[in-house]
Amino acid sequence: MPSSPQKPATTAALARHLGLSRWTISRVLNGHPGVLPATVERVHRAMEELGYQPNALARSLRGGKTGTIGVCFQEIESPILVRKTAILQQQLREQGRHTLIELTSGNVGMEEQVIRHFLSMRVDGIVLIGSQLNEEEAVLRNAREQSTPVVWIDPERANSPHCVRSDRAYAMGLTLEHLYGLGHRRFVTLGIDPTDSYGAIKLEGLRRAAKRLKLDYDKVFLHHYEAGVRHHDYALGERLASHCLTMEKPPSAAIVLNDRVAIGLMHSLRKEGWEFPRDLSMVGYDNLEISDYSWPRLSSVDQRPEALMRKAAEMLDTLLAGGKGAQSIKPVTVRPSLIERDSTRRVGK
Repeated sequence: MPSSPQKPATTAALARHLGLSRWTISRVLNGHPGVLPATVERVHRAMEELGYQPNALARSLRGGKTGTIGVCFQEIESPILVRKTAILQQQLREQGRHTLIELTSGNVGMEEQVIRHFLSMRVDGIVLIGSQLNEEEAVLRNAREQSTPVVWIDPERANSPHCVRSDRAYAMGLTLEHLYGLGHRRFVTLGIDPTDSYGAIKLEGLRRAAKRLKLDYDKVFLHHYEAGVRHHDYALGERLASHCLTMEKPPSAAIVLNDRVAIGLMHSLRKEGWEFPRDLSMVGYDNLEISDYSWPRLSSVDQRPEALMRKAAEMLDTLLAGGKGAQSIKPVTVRPSLIERDSTRRVGK
């Protein structure tokens, strides 16, 4: 019985097996033009038949590309972050790139370690989602020195031009204008922490929108939140419900940190006899799938994560291509939309 061909361990071995030069094999693996289509097909067919996988790290050490992007995000507990990461991974796949994904659980030191790991793996580029770092951290200076582009998505502190942000202030303006149009004149924010960078942006957006609508922000708004809390889940909504029960003159509309907090809040208050939106109109944030299945269906802000991640992938692709396009990159802002469902009603109806 004939023995199966030995699996080549190196590019040189694959070249000897095919009777081609290492230069030709290298150009095929790196996608360079100038190689006959028949030769490209022959090399790829041999790689598949022999189970040959090129060593991406070795190629990068020789000045080639690994085809890999390091993606770092803060937590897996947040459905919207998981969704954003999945969309980004698909966008990068469509560019012919692979992703190396790391989770930091909101630990700044861990985020720095992750970036060092990415640089040691010679990734082609890095994407930071919700980063707590800024551009002047030593590890990010190292990235610049190694010519490894970094794209920031919704950073908490960084002001890099290579940044894509969701316009949270605009989203709050949409929300307040919608509720105002339904006749609401007294409001409560629930879970929006002014000491949190995203929370501060949202509250400033509400303040500006109130001014446009000729509302006295300090008189028409109440605010209830738990400072410093990073787990914004159903349980937080249940805890915040106690504040609603103690309000002497409850507002008619609530603007809630996110959908999970809003649903936890409704669940808890319903046990106390509240009905929605009769007793309180409510708008969440993130437009999670569960919003369409809650009771009542929850009105919510849609961050448009597909657009957000597409812009980030396009920015990274431009940076990797280099040239004038990379030099002229400017920050990108994606405006959310408001999805109206059953949890808001016109005052008096």
